[in-house]
Amino acid sequence: MVLAREELRLLIDSDHLKIGGFDAQYLEPATYDMRLGSDAFVVSGQSAGTKDLAANPILIIGASEFALVGTFETLEMPNDIVGHFGLKSSLSRRGLYASVGTQIDPGFRGRLFVSLFNLTPAPIAIGYKDTFLTVEFERLERPPATGYDGANQGEVSSRRGRHRAVSQRTGPEPRKDPSRVRRDHIEPALRPRRRCAFL
Repeated sequence: MVLAREELRLLIDSDHLKIGGFDAQYLEPATYDMRLGSDAFVVSGQSAGTKDLAANPILIIGASEFALVGTFETLEMPNDIVGHFGLKSSLSRRGLYASVGTQIDPGFRGRLFVSLFNLTPAPIAIGYKDTFLTVEFERLERPPATGYDGANQGEVSSRRGRHRAVSQRTGPEPRKDPSRVRRDHIEPALRPRRRCAFL
């Protein structure tokens, strides 16, 4: 069962569900809206770089660009609660797409990191600490014996994701086969010329 605002507040106030940087104004009827954190990594074409949004509080994602960003809040999930999250609909309507995981496992600790893609031909700006993700929490009928203990446990920086983004987006161009290059130059000259229809 998805938890409503009142039950969420009780769990947070009792420290059963821990949200670092929690602010009650971002509690919705059945979700909590999470804000954009300071750690951003933007990939544009063959270039990539980090941005500290605490110092420069506007993140601009250019046309067809990609950005790896994290939440301002941190989470400590108890073993009897699972979370599901996605991009806020207001940002989706502006042309942003978020690549997110399927869920937040019980026992997870850390920040949420997502890849944002600008699908439009114009830049899109998001401010530091603007809400951009919405999270719903659901109580499990039978908690697992052990909680999440994967590679992203305790992650508070996007450094691991940066390396993946660089290797995927800015890797060297594949070399051409020299024999293929020669054929590309020779073959057009050997092909018969087409006569124009009006001659």
